[in-house]
Amino acid sequence: MIAEDGVSGTEVILRGITHDIGPAGEINIAPPPTILEHRVLEASTKEGEYRALVNLRTLNLLRWYNSDPAPDICWENLPGEPVPAIHPDDVPIAKQMSNALARERANGVLRFRTLDEKWKPMTIDAVLVSLDQHTTAALVTLTELCE
Repeated sequence: MIAEDGVSGTEVILRGITHDIGPAGEINIAPPPTILEHRVLEASTKEGEYRALVNLRTLNLLRWYNSDPAPDICWENLPGEPVPAIHPDDVPIAKQMSNALARERANGVLRFRTLDEKWKPMTIDAVLVSLDQHTTAALVTLTELCE
């Protein structure tokens, strides 16, 4: 692609070649690559620990990371299920933890809405993760409290 001065100003000229390689056949999808970091994280996860990436501004779950969802906790906002939430009294603590991540790891206990509309306390350990040059999130490890 090049830009040239033309009669009506600068014109962009794009040249390319296309090849018809015939009809597409059945394409097998390649398995996702196993990344060393995923294996290390998986190996370091203890029984009863669950990891998730969390949006620091909204405190919403972005995705579970190298673990199954924590059992009995409402995460998906599905019809017929309660709306996922952090206990209203714990939201200021969660925001304080989110703000602290700019300087250090954050730890605490937060209560999450369960599928039976009760509140389940979980120990939280959060670290700041840089997803790209302009985007950060929290990698949160949730651990069930021993009762």
